[in-house]
Amino acid sequence: MRSNFPRLLLVHEWHKLVVTAFPWSMFLLLTMFEWIVSFGMVFGPVLGYIPQYQEIKQTGNTEAFSTLVCLILLTANILRLYFWFGKRFEMALLFQSLVMIAAQLALLHLIVTIRERRKRSRPTGLPSAEPEYSGLYILFDRSSFWAWPKFLDYCSFMIFFAVVVSLVMLTSIMLGGSATFTELIGFFSLMIESTLAMPQLYNNWRRRSVSGLRMELVLSWFVGDLFKTLFFIFRQSPIQFILCGFIQLAVDTAIFVQMRIYGKSDSSIALPQDTHRFAQFEPSSGHSGKRQTTLRF
Repeated sequence: MRSNFPRLLLVHEWHKLVVTAFPWSMFLLLTMFEWIVSFGMVFGPVLGYIPQYQEIKQTGNTEAFSTLVCLILLTANILRLYFWFGKRFEMALLFQSLVMIAAQLALLHLIVTIRERRKRSRPTGLPSAEPEYSGLYILFDRSSFWAWPKFLDYCSFMIFFAVVVSLVMLTSIMLGGSATFTELIGFFSLMIESTLAMPQLYNNWRRRSVSGLRMELVLSWFVGDLFKTLFFIFRQSPIQFILCGFIQLAVDTAIFVQMRIYGKSDSSIALPQDTHRFAQFEPSSGHSGKRQTTLRF
């Protein structure tokens, strides 16, 4: 009968090796996992806007995507930067804000460029609903708010907004109420961000259509909001972040329902592929058929 002593000795030595190396292995695994999660938190929310950017660039259709989404994300993420300086939270969320600001400015620049190109190609004499003037005055004109003709107008407004928040924050610090103001900044930042998809929800309802809105974008909203809500809960982030996540999940679900309802009617009246690019520029006629309703933001 063969002895099992060498085999038992080998198992014992392997067990000691695993026990000794396990803490370091676990540390490395947890570190890698944390880096992957942080990377996903920074760039994940932006990925959904890439297909939407390509859709707008290829079709020239700027009506399906509400630019109020850009306004909400820009103001919310600027406020979040100030919130970070007053109450330090995850660095991943700070970098997420910087990346999102850059992405929304790029998307906004594309939309404004297409609208400007459309305006130049319009036949002379046709009335235009877009304001003909630009500059500082237009920023305070309520009738044309966030429907400005120049990309510089949008940049000027965001700079003006950041300066106002900076002045208010400095005043709060000098008066000794910086902690309270910081909490308010965080609350407003996340409450504004929680309304992210609401303009799109209203835009879809108003148009009774989701044509031009990419499913990838809505899906990225839902997956990203679910992921970050769980991230906020497990990392015990400030309560503002958790509340924001739950509200966004509810609105994302409502948009999914719209995609289900309006998507059927959109497919039944789909335009030929070669006329889709310019269909939204044609004046509506009195003939039968679905009349495209344009909601400008």
